[in-house]
Amino acid sequence: MLLARLAILVALPGCFLTHSDPPCVMTGADTVIMSWGSDALHDTTDGSIVPLVSAPQGGQIMLIGARTVATVDRCAVTINAALRDPANNRVIGLEQRDLVIGNRGDGWAEPLDWMMLSGLANLPVCPTTVATKPIDGNTFQLEVRLSIGSKVISERTASIVPTCSSSYCHTDCTTGGL
Repeated sequence: MLLARLAILVALPGCFLTHSDPPCVMTGADTVIMSWGSDALHDTTDGSIVPLVSAPQGGQIMLIGARTVATVDRCAVTINAALRDPANNRVIGLEQRDLVIGNRGDGWAEPLDWMMLSGLANLPVCPTTVATKPIDGNTFQLEVRLSIGSKVISERTASIVPTCSSSYCHTDCTTGGL
């Protein structure tokens, strides 16, 4: 019985890691930043409102992904997301993780597991002590980079407005450390 449990524990991490998925074959460098909100992924461009989400470990995060041009049904990429304060260019939050993206049928690939926290970059933003202004309702610079191994596929930026939907979030992101 102990050996059976040990075998399950050894095999279990392989279910979640993306290293078994082939690297993406890209047909171009077009990438669109996406953010999660209202149970869907949304294209995120300059001026977009990006919802802040309460993280299980505390604080507030943004769930960030990207869609890009790919030629395979399913592949692995690394996403790196950062939120910067435009007043001093300091990084407020930073997240990097491996993602599995899959073809949508229209030539674009996007995160397959976007409905799970692990399927998108969980960019921590609140509370913070480095921002020059409250996070909630103000403009910040979102930077997203996709890579395969050490090769950068694409980099995109957008001036976005992180926004709270609860009083707890508002308190966390208005007074949290400022």
